[in-house]
Amino acid sequence: MNDLIKFYHPDWDWTAIDNRIESECSDDACKNDAWYKASLEWLAALSEVFGNNYQTEESDNFLLLSSEDKSYRRSVLDFSEKALNCIYTALGTAANDSVYGKRVIIVIHSYGFYQSYVEAFFPEFKDDFLVSGEFVDLGYEHSVFPYQNLSITEPILVGHLVGGVLCHLPLPTWLLEGVRSEMINQITSYGSAIVNDELLDRHRMFWSDEKIEHFLSGDLFNSSGDGCGFSMELARILVREILYSDDDKEKFSKFLENANYQDAGESAFCGVYGTSLRSFIAF
Repeated sequence: MNDLIKFYHPDWDWTAIDNRIESECSDDACKNDAWYKASLEWLAALSEVFGNNYQTEESDNFLLLSSEDKSYRRSVLDFSEKALNCIYTALGTAANDSVYGKRVIIVIHSYGFYQSYVEAFFPEFKDDFLVSGEFVDLGYEHSVFPYQNLSITEPILVGHLVGGVLCHLPLPTWLLEGVRSEMINQITSYGSAIVNDELLDRHRMFWSDEKIEHFLSGDLFNSSGDGCGFSMELARILVREILYSDDDKEKFSKFLENANYQDAGESAFCGVYGTSLRSFIAF
């Protein structure tokens, strides 16, 4: 593990690499090529440490490090390209596509090794948080997964991609989580619960004006008990309703571009849709 740690902390100095690229490159094409080469060098170094036939394979927008067979690797890359394209189409101008280099995905065959890798970045995490996949935003940002059925990996990867293309926006938690959930529902076979009268009745019984305020502030998403689950469901319901009641993707993109966590997106919602967000939420 000591050999592995040096490749991301502290000896693999991404700050120094960033400074070097900024000093050597004056245009986006140069920066893109430099970050692409740096990421390839990093993955080559990791593959030597990982051993067991780890290889780097790539597509138009992604680099994948894995020891699995070619069919598995191509399935991951093909899905990743499809998902990214769907996200850009759905989110329009709100989605940031100005990424230098390529997005990196790492699939680690041994679950124990996967745990050690992720815990090196997030030592405070418990095993429960490490089961299916993590997005690492330290050093060179990447998604890392244990080897598992792709039906488990795919929805988590979509969530990572949504977060990546929207990370430049100061979105309220409810809006970001709602967009994640809707994109996962659209792109993967991981279907969310159907919004029917029974589901809405459960929500009417749960929500109060006070709880709605904690939902909009984001506090309830970090709560124990039922609050987090109801918050995730309500975020999904709201985003879906906003998207399809108006059926105007350009409006939704404008809302995303202007929403701010400081007022939970209230002023942006009112400006784009002509009504209060709290009135829209009212059951």
